[in-house]
Amino acid sequence: MTQHDFNISNQSFPSFRIDLNNALESLASLSAGAVAPSNPFPNQLWADTSNSILKRRNSSNTEWLNISRLDQEINLNNYSGNPNGSVIPLAKGELLLDKLNNCLYFAEGINNNNWVKLKSSLPLNYRKGGKCKYINNNSILVEAFECRSSDNTTDILIKENTNVSLNYNGLNGLDAGVKAPYTWYYLYAISKEGGIDKGFILSKINENKGQTITLPETYNKKRQLPFAFRTDINGNIINFFHDYLRDEILYYGQNYITNGNSTVYADIDCCSYMPEIARIGKFKIEATNSADSYYSMFVKTKGFIEETSVFRGKNNNSGRWYIDLDLLTDENQIIQYKVENSSISANIAILGFKITEII
Repeated sequence: MTQHDFNISNQSFPSFRIDLNNALESLASLSAGAVAPSNPFPNQLWADTSNSILKRRNSSNTEWLNISRLDQEINLNNYSGNPNGSVIPLAKGELLLDKLNNCLYFAEGINNNNWVKLKSSLPLNYRKGGKCKYINNNSILVEAFECRSSDNTTDILIKENTNVSLNYNGLNGLDAGVKAPYTWYYLYAISKEGGIDKGFILSKINENKGQTITLPETYNKKRQLPFAFRTDINGNIINFFHDYLRDEILYYGQNYITNGNSTVYADIDCCSYMPEIARIGKFKIEATNSADSYYSMFVKTKGFIEETSVFRGKNNNSGRWYIDLDLLTDENQIIQYKVENSSISANIAILGFKITEII
């Protein structure tokens, strides 16, 4: 590379050609060199190769101003770790990416201790996306998900769809142990400090109840998703449909949880089909009346006085009734039912549940 004073004096033709080419080369290379051009002009550009900085002469031709760093696609400096005490800003207003912690710093001045960490762009408790799909007996697919960590210090941005499996431990697998039958599994987004190396993890532990999951080594940020699935007798995932916009999980098929004709309120335990993070069940209630008199059937939340009459009918009025009903359970996932007369037979199935206990 060459620098030129951009003053071409009278000379012979061969010398003039060499002098002109040197001037053009200096223009093309932005006067690149380890020292400043000796005869600068106002607003002239200089690629300072000793400091890897592109500089511009000020309009009064008295000093060089830093514009950007050389060999960077955008004007964003890169550094691994907190830059304070280590990196001198180009100028006030420069942005620096801390690649180790995946966060941005802003230069309030031109000294190496003038870097200020920018706050996260996501609001407190924010979450978006994360629709889950059944893949096979051992795996689910989690669509792109972004959230604030549970301690509201870190953005966890998972931009790609991710397969999460019961077959192994660690990132995008189980937090501990091996898959088990008749078990609820809860889903967490996790990352290292600063939101790097993010992914998901499955756990039998519901942190909403005060317990703590086991994170992979060096991972320290997490957020529980409003989702859970259960395994069957063989430890296989029970097929489901996840309506993530409503925080609802629906089953394919009807799971009958009672068949009876109790004339006093009887408990119906829903915990086999509802996880701890769900308090609203989606039920299908069937009833038949063998008597030729009008009788009613009732359901309610255990411990509540208020009850819901799901039908009143008699045998000569077709004798069979169906209704889909969302009903709150108590903290142990229990509802109650009774019939007005033992001529009524009640069949109650659970179609799914709504997550209510996760923010």
